[in-house]
Amino acid sequence: MSFLQDLRFALRSFRRAPAFTAIAVATLAIGIGANTAIFSVVDSVVLRPLPFPDAGQLVIVEQVRPELGPSALSAPDLADLSADNQVFTAVAGYHGDSVVLRGAGERPQQINGQATSADYFEVLGVAPALGRGFAPGEDTEGRNRVAIITWAAYQKYLGGDPSAIGRTVTLDDQPYTLIGVLGRDFRLVIDSDVEIFVPRPRSFDRELAQVRGGRFLQAIARLRPGVSVAQAQANLSAVAARLASAYPDTNSGRDFRATQLQTRLTQDLRPALLVLLAAVGFVLLIACANVANLLLARASVRHRELAIRIALGAGRGRLVRQLLTESVVLSLVGGALGVGLAIWGLDALRGLIPPEIARFQTVGVDLRVLAFSSGISLLVGVAFGLWPALSASRSSPGDALKDAGTRTTAHAGRQRARSVLVASEIALATLLLVGAALMLRSFQRVNQVDPGFRAGDLTTGVVAVPTSRYDSPEKLADFYQRFSERLDAIPGAQAAIGAPLPYSGMNMSRAFEVVGAPPLPVGQRNVAAMYLVGRDFFETMGIPVRAGRSFSAAEDRRGGPPVVVINEALARQYFPGQDPMGKRLALGRGEQRAEREVVGIVGDVRSASLEEKPGPAMYVPFPQQPWFVFG
Repeated sequence: MSFLQDLRFALRSFRRAPAFTAIAVATLAIGIGANTAIFSVVDSVVLRPLPFPDAGQLVIVEQVRPELGPSALSAPDLADLSADNQVFTAVAGYHGDSVVLRGAGERPQQINGQATSADYFEVLGVAPALGRGFAPGEDTEGRNRVAIITWAAYQKYLGGDPSAIGRTVTLDDQPYTLIGVLGRDFRLVIDSDVEIFVPRPRSFDRELAQVRGGRFLQAIARLRPGVSVAQAQANLSAVAARLASAYPDTNSGRDFRATQLQTRLTQDLRPALLVLLAAVGFVLLIACANVANLLLARASVRHRELAIRIALGAGRGRLVRQLLTESVVLSLVGGALGVGLAIWGLDALRGLIPPEIARFQTVGVDLRVLAFSSGISLLVGVAFGLWPALSASRSSPGDALKDAGTRTTAHAGRQRARSVLVASEIALATLLLVGAALMLRSFQRVNQVDPGFRAGDLTTGVVAVPTSRYDSPEKLADFYQRFSERLDAIPGAQAAIGAPLPYSGMNMSRAFEVVGAPPLPVGQRNVAAMYLVGRDFFETMGIPVRAGRSFSAAEDRRGGPPVVVINEALARQYFPGQDPMGKRLALGRGEQRAEREVVGIVGDVRSASLEEKPGPAMYVPFPQQPWFVFG
């Protein structure tokens, strides 16, 4: 009953001071809303477990080499790893690709697909909501072509048709039978834009499946019960050592690395998000100090009221409880408005974030976030209200009579408290301003970094080529030749093909030898990033040609003399004090070995990030190697 009395009294006092109430609530709403919004992002992206059973047992397995960093696995290496390891219940391989979908609507659709091992969904611990999953051995050559789609794709392309299971659709001109639909709650956190899954092999990786140096598969594994990531790493290193001994040409110096899936998905975002959470925490502290100052100022105005209540028999504890009730009510109202601001802000934020960024699209205000907001609102109400309440409760009838007159003077203790709060606000604001200035300075420096190409007016796209129709290097080269000619025919357009493109998230490296140079020690190899590009690529991208020439359709056609263009970093590292023009680089081994003449040197391109220093890179004309064959 006394609480209800305190609550009614608090509401009446707020109605008598609307300006104070509005300012206090708005200040708290901004602080609590910012914290709620950022916490919802941190919770969804960093803290919340992945949506798979026993998600802590899922690990990403990569192949690493010190001078190259992480890379994908080849099909033979993945098979040996699956058979030889002692720490995983299963290891599944997968790789993404754009495919053309027909038979699911009036028009063909280019969608993102993923080719996987048959046990891929078993490793994840999920099963289709409709139909069935992949059967054992269904990823082997010669089996029936089958596919599983996501719930969103099921609704988008098939209209949720209950009879869709068993329907035949066409992927890159090949018929596939739909055998399953994943549940509506399934979200692939690895590649969130994938809409359809097929078991390996796809037609284009039959050739690569036999090449141990053809590293194109990502790998995900599930730890056996009781096995830690550290134990798994020790076993993987032992497997890698055995493969290096058995296959020194392709596996020397390479190790396997296991990283918990949750860690892998959040390791790049975690530091920035935690810094942002700390920053909005400071904003909330400033808001608390502001409201506490307002309460102290209001207590000076209410000095006589509180003193009279004491004279009428109210104890100090009773006054503290009343004043804390007022501050908590303010905080809860500010928290409610703050949740509304957070919902609005998150809706706007989701519209700015690309859908392929894993887990960001799941960010929202749910019960966990509401519990956080409620808890922080209560904590804030007590935090900023306790000091003013204790200060105001020291009022005495004698002081009230002395202060009665033409003006009201503030108590010395309250003056000191307000001075401390003002100093705290200034300190916190200064800290935030310094942090903001440093961030702006960093942003300015990033903007001043030259990426090595003209990024302002470039538009990129992905072309999905049905490999069943273009199943040879000659056919693929002919397609891209005709495709480039059609692009050139567009008025005002300058276009070129290339793969991989900067900042695409893809990379391709190639071992090479400098013809005529002393042989390297056993196990040591020269390695550079490799790009397959068409004519006019450097001109379209705005990459400067420092020496020699770029590629041309007339000179660098299929069947012509093999050539290569290198960047300045490769020239500095492998041809110090020399002119690389006319030198020859040998790429590949055995029948794949080809000596290419250096015909040009281009500027360095920061292809992964603006922070990374460009490394050695080589460019090969696409007509001379349209097929992705790795050495």
